[in-house]
Parts: sequence; C-alpha cells; structure tokens
Amino acid sequence: MSKDNEFSVSYSGQIRNAIKFGLVPVIYGDIVMDSSRGVSDISTEEVLRSLSYEMRPDVVVISTDVNGLFTKNPKTYPDAELIKFVDSGNITEALSYAGESLKIDSTGGMRAKVLSLYKTVHATGSTGYIVNANEKGALRDVLLGKDISCTIFRA
Repeated sequence: MSKDNEFSVSYSGQIRNAIKFGLVPVIYGDIVMDSSRGVSDISTEEVLRSLSYEMRPDVVVISTDVNGLFTKNPKTYPDAELIKFVDSGNITEALSYAGESLKIDSTGGMRAKVLSLYKTVHATGSTGYIVNANEKGALRDVLLGKDISCTIFRA
C-alpha cells in the first residue's frame, strides 16, 4: 500500500519469519494500491529502504546486471572503472557517474539505486552493496562476507 506514491505499509513480520526459518528474503518493487492516486509504481529500492529503516539490518544488497557503480556504463564503455566504495566523502561524485536507465525503467536506473542505498546505509548504519546477480555465487559470496567485485556503501 502507498499514499501519494510513498510506500506506507511494511511487511516486516513476514520478512522476520522468513529469516527465522533460515531463508534470505528477496525484495522487489511492484504496482501497489495507492490511497490517493489509485495505484503507484513502488521501486525495489523504496521497499528495501522502508524495510531497512524499520528492521535495521547489518547488510543491504541491491542486485543488478553489472558489478556495481562505474565511472561510465560498462556495457557501452570497456574502459569504465568500478567505483569500489561510496560514502559521505564521495557521494556527490558517485551520483555524477550514476546514470538513468537505458531501458524502460520507471524507477530511475543506477542513479536511483545509488541514492537510495546511500540514504539507507546512512540512516541505518548498515553496509550496502550493489552486486551483479548474473554472476554465479555473487549474492551468496557477498552475504558470506567474501571479497567480490562490487560497490560497497558505508555511512
């Protein structure tokens, strides 16, 4: 549920139960009922941020189809360099590299992911990651604390 395109209902009880049973919750955006607009498109990042504010996880992972934030689009520019860390010292620069989506994506592409994840880790004290979910084992490895090619966010 949302109001004025802002996610307003949390499902943290269901998420807590999943964790209790040893499951790793996978969160995603969706079209939801909106009490003032009828319906709203709520992004994965907004759902994740809302749950993180309530649940205060140690780790927040956003998965995508690239290894994190790059200086340029790595699909277009082979010389693009991975930004390994984002924090308060380089968030402005990081946002300058983060572009809008090249595909139809109503949620704002990499720029929205970077801004949302930065706000989440800054508000909750968690560590955030943007990880390539297409790389076999990447999600597992980041959750196990292994060093992988990704972008790490810290407050």
